[in-house]
Amino acid sequence: LYTIPGQTFYELSRQFILKGVDGIVFVVDSQAERMEANIESFESLKKSLEKQGYDIAKVPLVFQYNKRDLSSSLSIQELQKTFNAMNRPYFGATAMSGEGVMDTLQCISQLVIKELKGGNA
Repeated sequence: LYTIPGQTFYELSRQFILKGVDGIVFVVDSQAERMEANIESFESLKKSLEKQGYDIAKVPLVFQYNKRDLSSSLSIQELQKTFNAMNRPYFGATAMSGEGVMDTLQCISQLVIKELKGGNA
């Protein structure tokens, strides 16, 4: 498991870490004021995957909508509309309390194992 900051400053690190990727959890900051940065980060992820020869539509991917406890959080429906056109699994989360974190990890782990077994798990 690796974590990659979403900021474009970390582009080279992202390229290195995504080499050989088995699955991705894309963590979205649910706050309205973070949407532009979230979108930029997601677009950067897609481009980085393409550079490595991956198709995001074929890589196990789970969305985690973090900071659900904050009053400035957008609705899950709005976040889904913006990020999850592929209808991938998603979880609301509050990292500070741990809510939703293990659910996300369990889901991506199962998807990766299924993929590594040839999609027959």
